[in-house]
Amino acid sequence: MPAFDKELLDGFDKATALPSNDDQRRHWQNANRIWWEAHPMQYDWTEPLQLERFSREWFQEIDRRFFADSQTYAPYTRVPFDSLIDYDTLYKRDVLEIGVGMGTHAQLIVARARSFTGVDLTNTAVHTTQRRFQLAGVTGRLLRMDAEALGFSDGSFDTVWSWGVIHHSADTLRVLSEIYRVLRRGGQARIMVYHRGLLYYMLGLSGALGYGWHRAVQRRTDGALARYYSVREWEALALQTGFRIGRIRILGAKQEAIPLPRGFLRFKLGKVFPDGVARGLLTSARLGSFMFSELEKA
Repeated sequence: MPAFDKELLDGFDKATALPSNDDQRRHWQNANRIWWEAHPMQYDWTEPLQLERFSREWFQEIDRRFFADSQTYAPYTRVPFDSLIDYDTLYKRDVLEIGVGMGTHAQLIVARARSFTGVDLTNTAVHTTQRRFQLAGVTGRLLRMDAEALGFSDGSFDTVWSWGVIHHSADTLRVLSEIYRVLRRGGQARIMVYHRGLLYYMLGLSGALGYGWHRAVQRRTDGALARYYSVREWEALALQTGFRIGRIRILGAKQEAIPLPRGFLRFKLGKVFPDGVARGLLTSARLGSFMFSELEKA
């Protein structure tokens, strides 16, 4: 993952820091937009994508890499992520996805939902997902929008889905409040944010002597900023916005269980490392870096 000059983000000085004023919040969010426009999530860190950009084959390879990685923490029986997404009820739900990225989840959901709306902070993500939808022959509403100020009426959606996005936003609390507002009563939010697990401590330990722990983590993680929550911290944030908290699961990509710096060797070892052992460490022992929560609007 390319490095980013975290010195730009004055005031982001701990794992869950929030902006102290609106100017700081705007500055952080602008840094987010710039970073993700330049570094879209293509899963090409160790193996470059040798395919025509935006072609059907290019999208298929991105999905193949993502789903292969997710098999450790979200093994599926019929459709990828069917252990986390309730596909069987989507036909009666208006769904909002926050942070469409390259459109992998969007394509899975749009074909099954009553309606689908996807928003993203970047033009790159919106245009990429639009192209994906064209190739797949599906229709959904895709908008460039800041999730800290969603342009929808109160109670517009039955379900909000967001995978690995809102911990990067300038003000995660503000995003959660907006999610709560646009959900209907009884609506569900299924959200993954970063958990302060083994990967967080590996990232910090690898550079703490040179930069200090927090800055070392930020230099080695994705995004202009990335928050890492404990379960208790995340529950407090969700409760503060009014959500009823359901199940919370700790998950993690298999390579997180291999205590080596990201690179070719770790990638190769991940190919042969047993999935069951990885799940035991990352999920059962709660060492993974993904915290997946099911929230409900009371």
